[in-house]
Amino acid sequence: LNHIGVESAPPHITPARGPPLWEGCDAPVDDGAQGEPDWDLAAQPDEVDQRVNW
Repeated sequence: LNHIGVESAPPHITPARGPPLWEGCDAPVDDGAQGEPDWDLAAQPDEVDQRVNW
């Protein structure tokens, strides 16, 4: 809070940062890593719950 009659300054806004520069870093590239996992292998089998009958 400021005193009455004293103008307050707005907060300083910092500029937005850009995305990380992945191409610029020296991270090792591994051919074993997959970009998209196979979600069909992780899916659980569909089982009917027979305890509830409507």
